[in-house]
Amino acid sequence: MTESVESLDWICQRAIEMGASDAKVIKASDVSVKDWVFYKCKFGCDGFGETLTCPPNSPSPEAFRKVLEGYEWAVLLKFDGMTGEDHLKTTHDVIADLEREVFLEGYHAAYGLACGPCPYCETCNMKHCIHSEKARPSMEASGIDVYTTVRKAGFSIHVVKTEDDQPTFFSLLLVQ
Repeated sequence: MTESVESLDWICQRAIEMGASDAKVIKASDVSVKDWVFYKCKFGCDGFGETLTCPPNSPSPEAFRKVLEGYEWAVLLKFDGMTGEDHLKTTHDVIADLEREVFLEGYHAAYGLACGPCPYCETCNMKHCIHSEKARPSMEASGIDVYTTVRKAGFSIHVVKTEDDQPTFFSLLLVQ
């Protein structure tokens, strides 16, 4: 099914209705996947290896590049104004619900990526996900250079330097 940016705008509208502050259709080829992102997770995040949605259990950058080759379009979702741990559950809920809705509309290859670690279990059982209908790997867990991807899409993103800084979160829906 060959689509155009305009024919996918309804997905952006639905994302906003579901809780995103903004959304934009981008070419899947504009999603930047870098090997170094894995190492930022491994040596910079205390959640490395703690859940089934985090590295080394999530798709490797090499594997995710192959996945991206099967997609022409993606929808980048922006979430502003969230504080505390609420952002994790909100971004996961929205991307999983949007993925399902888009799938039911005939886009059978719809695949969503959230941000940050999975919020559904206090401790992951590391055997079989009991929330597989909602749990999604984060963009960064799959090797996506979020900063480059977001900036290329025309969104603003900055490094959060203090607890007073207001973070912006992003999720991604691949559509084919």
